[in-house]
Amino acid sequence: MSSHAINTQQSQVGKDFWYLGTLMTVKADAVSTNNSFGMVECSVPVGFEPPYHIHQEEDESFYILDGEVDFFLDGKKIEAKAGAFVFLPKGIAHGLRVVGSKPARLLNFFSRAEFLGMFLEMAEPALKKELPPPAPIDVPRLLQLSEKYNAVTLGPLDQFVK
Repeated sequence: MSSHAINTQQSQVGKDFWYLGTLMTVKADAVSTNNSFGMVECSVPVGFEPPYHIHQEEDESFYILDGEVDFFLDGKKIEAKAGAFVFLPKGIAHGLRVVGSKPARLLNFFSRAEFLGMFLEMAEPALKKELPPPAPIDVPRLLQLSEKYNAVTLGPLDQFVK
């Protein structure tokens, strides 16, 4: 997808990236947290839904700043609005879908800082601080990076949840 090499050995804090149709700003990375955790702020369009997946090594959490997001944790639906915190433990299948009438803005935390590398390897530097133009997802690359970062991509969300 991206021909831009992003150096994950240097802090990416404060930098904006386009990732799978979203705008993300790195707030904390392995460099800035001594490998403790990673965090990005994301602007996510209505209808966005990454594949249903499992993190094998890190817990993932979200804090909703604005908008509405439905989370699916092992088949259970969790409706979240601004001010909600959602914890997704490692080893449990999960996904999300942005719903409502406007894009969502959220903080996404990872308990293993290195996992942010998956986002950065798939992303490209944002040309503007706004959502990117629609583009197809490079599924083979996503699957390759999922394996590299010890995540399991199960498939499209709608195949697993309603």
